[in-house]
Amino acid sequence: MDYIKETAEILGVSADSIKAMPDEIHSGIQAIFDTIEVKNDEDRNQFYEALDRLWVKGSVYLELKEIAENTGISYTALRSLDYDSQQEIIFEYMADMNNYENIHRLVNKFLAVSDIEKVAKLLEISVDELHKLPFGIREKICGHYALEYDENGDNSGLTQTLKGLIFS
Repeated sequence: MDYIKETAEILGVSADSIKAMPDEIHSGIQAIFDTIEVKNDEDRNQFYEALDRLWVKGSVYLELKEIAENTGISYTALRSLDYDSQQEIIFEYMADMNNYENIHRLVNKFLAVSDIEKVAKLLEISVDELHKLPFGIREKICGHYALEYDENGDNSGLTQTLKGLIFS
């Protein structure tokens, strides 16, 4: 547990905030201590940035846990969202902690396009290109993907349908 105190000192945060984080964050912090040897300023910066990224990620997870507890939304569903969606949900929650309806609406909106990375892989298109599409199109292609993707099939019909939705 010495790594918790040392991490808190390095980042300038409380040890309690780090203790409250999920085990995967603790494991990641421990791995940083075990793998990054600080010999110079470049190493020190790399070490700090790695710790900071994990602390931010852990902080996001703690906020998502609070949102799940207060709204009844599944923590697993919140964790399954991409980082930008998680950040937006946290921002909206912090802006109005009592507007659960808005949080539910946002989560449903983001879940509707949560397969976007899988669609991009199937179509061999970058996720960034798909994110440029209007939300309604992204929602349709993810819906088609979720309903029609066959893990053991060739999915050529699905591929053609998705390309038609994107390029029409």
